[in-house]
Amino acid sequence: MRLQALLFDLDGTLADTEGRGHRPAYNAAFDQLGLAWSWGPKLYRKLLNQPGGKERVRHYAEEYRGDEHQGDNIDELVDAVHDAKSAHYRQRLADGRIGLRPGVRRLLKAAKAAGIKTAIVTNGSTASVEAFVEHGLGEKLASSLDLILSPGDTIAKKPDPALYLTALERLGVPAKYCVVIEDSAAGVQAACAAGLVTVVTQNKQTREQQFPGASVVLENLGSARRRARVIRGLPTDTACVSLEDLDSLLPEENQA
Repeated sequence: MRLQALLFDLDGTLADTEGRGHRPAYNAAFDQLGLAWSWGPKLYRKLLNQPGGKERVRHYAEEYRGDEHQGDNIDELVDAVHDAKSAHYRQRLADGRIGLRPGVRRLLKAAKAAGIKTAIVTNGSTASVEAFVEHGLGEKLASSLDLILSPGDTIAKKPDPALYLTALERLGVPAKYCVVIEDSAAGVQAACAAGLVTVVTQNKQTREQQFPGASVVLENLGSARRRARVIRGLPTDTACVSLEDLDSLLPEENQA
């Protein structure tokens, strides 16, 4: 098999963390802080165009609630919301409210068994990533990962390709032997700019987005209980996306 590394986005890709985790956690944080804010599904989809949680809060405060917070220290407000939201998000994960998407566990286990490196490459904050790894993946599955990479203060967020380029460097694997699994247009843009073959597993938040450059678009990776519905890029009768399917997407010139 030519495939040497499998790189997963986190939010919306490994799990429906946006709809089941982040959005309700934000709303709980607003209530806790006495803010008359509420993010419904439609508004939240728009806010997801911002590259990270703090950016979303700042954009909303300035563009939607600017008259209410003139003169406020916007940095303190953003930090307070984000800290409260992170605590609520962690609790939702600990309560088991955010399960993995179909096929994720199966594919991670198969990659480990085949000696293929696996990584999480995400725009998420360190706090939310750590919470997901602890409660969403569990110790056994998390320990099988070769790399978990989030921006911190030094790496530009997607759609900039810096995260994926950094991941390739740390994994020590050329881009031509890797496949990325993403859920959003921004993620696809970042992966393609890094020269990576990209598979999209869309969700409620990203279903209306376009994914130029993606090799495959589907609803999910497929499991014993839920078939993968292929939109383009693989045979429509594919029930579960396999390592062999992903390997077949790599450029032909990689073949001996």
